[in-house]
Amino acid sequence: MYWRVGSAALLIAIAFMLVVFGQIPINDVFVGRVTTTEWRSRAYGLRYVIGFTVMAMAVPMVAWIYARWSFDMLFVVLAAAGTGILIAVMMLPRQLATKV
Repeated sequence: MYWRVGSAALLIAIAFMLVVFGQIPINDVFVGRVTTTEWRSRAYGLRYVIGFTVMAMAVPMVAWIYARWSFDMLFVVLAAAGTGILIAVMMLPRQLATKV
């Protein structure tokens, strides 16, 4: 996207933000569908604790990586994190939880 400027860059940025914010309710629906009623509140709580912990660590970690190496290494680390997330998602259960 580095070659885009003006209106094109704005439209691409808006599309990215819609995808990012659209992911939030999709995650909530997914958690609600794969957990049983008894465990749903615990699953949501764990999801938010993990989410807030990662968010709190993200900015200092980016600053540390940038200070020690450069943006090139930062993108390598982000690519590795993305690959790890993809592998974790592929290991999720393929069917919904059964009602007990």
